[in-house]
Amino acid sequence: LEGRHRCERHVAPDAIILGAARAGTTSILNHMRSHPGFLACPSRELHFFDVDTRWSLGLGAYRRNFPFVWERIAAERDRHGPALSGENSPYYLAHPYVPERLRASLPEVRLIALLRDPTDRAISRQFLLEAVIVCFLGGLAGIAVGAVFGSQVASMMGDWQAETSFAAVGT
Repeated sequence: LEGRHRCERHVAPDAIILGAARAGTTSILNHMRSHPGFLACPSRELHFFDVDTRWSLGLGAYRRNFPFVWERIAAERDRHGPALSGENSPYYLAHPYVPERLRASLPEVRLIALLRDPTDRAISRQFLLEAVIVCFLGGLAGIAVGAVFGSQVASMMGDWQAETSFAAVGT
């Protein structure tokens, strides 16, 4: 009962942003955070519904990431309109247990799903990967590394992130 009572001091999210990687979920959340009627969760990507160790902590642990009820009341009073809260965890879209967990825990939540053309996502992912590798190799060797990676990057990385990485030969 004590845990439930503390949980009810915090608002439940009104919206959850989910979607494909590199589809703009963080950008949308940042735009929403800039609105005075949006009470943002202080953390990005809580991964509550898709990580079993977090899920096992219970809904109270999840809701403690959100603003207090009195903060919502004050925001609604100050702006003379509704104040909404939410979070983004893109992987919720792909995880097999998330739909059932969301329906059971937050049946009223609105879902904002962002999708992106797979080719554009792959290109965006490659640019991100190249930037990370350039920073890593540049810092390690003290040299600037160009954008031509090809098989050298694949052999350096081995199986690291093989499932989620996209490699291409560039010139």
